[in-house]
Amino acid sequence: MEIVTEPDMVDGAEAAAMVKELQLILQSLRTCDGNMSEGSMRVDANISVNRSGEELGTRAEVKNINSAKFVQKAIEYEMQRQIQVLEGAGELEEETRYFDWKAGKTISLRDKEQRHDYRYMPEPNLPPLILYTDATTPHGMEDAVVNIDRVREQMPELPDATRRRLVEEYGISFQHSVALVGEGLVEYFESLVDVKVKGRDPRSAASWVLTDLLEEQHKRSLTFQECPVTASKLGEIMDLVAVGTISKSTGKKILGLLFDGDNRGLLQIIEVEQWAQIRDAETLGRICDEILEKHPQLVEAYRKGNKKVVNRLMGEVQKATNKCADPTVTSRVLRQKLEGQ
Repeated sequence: MEIVTEPDMVDGAEAAAMVKELQLILQSLRTCDGNMSEGSMRVDANISVNRSGEELGTRAEVKNINSAKFVQKAIEYEMQRQIQVLEGAGELEEETRYFDWKAGKTISLRDKEQRHDYRYMPEPNLPPLILYTDATTPHGMEDAVVNIDRVREQMPELPDATRRRLVEEYGISFQHSVALVGEGLVEYFESLVDVKVKGRDPRSAASWVLTDLLEEQHKRSLTFQECPVTASKLGEIMDLVAVGTISKSTGKKILGLLFDGDNRGLLQIIEVEQWAQIRDAETLGRICDEILEKHPQLVEAYRKGNKKVVNRLMGEVQKATNKCADPTVTSRVLRQKLEGQ
């Protein structure tokens, strides 16, 4: 299948964005997997430059580009090359080029064929495809023609519609919706949130997926298909953080263990590693007393008006508890002690 666009794009970044969006559309339609590195999809970019108000210039076609990133780089290089030729009073030839990604430049292959060189002739086994709508479909021919309105009804949700739905339905940011669609994580995210059943915060879920999950995945050079942590398991971690059993930083440590193949239950991990969040004010009070005793200069600075040192003391408490102290309770207890209450 070959898809040809009008010369509507003005630079490499716009063309690369179009290629990425086309990949997502084809994947949504299951037309192809869109894997450019394996040859499932390639790009031929036709590039010309012209001054504002003038007709399109002489074009060069850069063939067989195998990534959206290289589409952008090839177009940017070729635009500058053509501008330099024209500004040097040279003439451009209509030609075919290829992009040498190692050198970062396009290289001439051959002169561009003209229409007569292709020797076009009709293919008798491929007649023209005529598209109809509900309004134009001949009566009694509904099953014998291609009705584009019927095709639209049967199409799955396309990427742009998915982005808008995620924002409207879950209240997440547009940037998060773009990332979820672009990374192929929509199904994972929606399974994780499942608002009607679990009531998890969608914005928190998006952050866990796009920041913490992907960070662990990229550390190990894993594809999403190789991710060992199910949405159900990540949801359990989120729930433990939400009710205060563990802190967010502890949740991230547990997530790392799961990526490394730890098959223990989450509560067992928390108990064995002693990672339960400390929320008891009396217990935290004793820990805070020890910290304040070790840092009299910070106590003095606080009492002289430097309220920012409480953050340093908070850090010391977290260090002493292996980041298991509840920040809200710790802050309250520390301030009470510093102010002599």
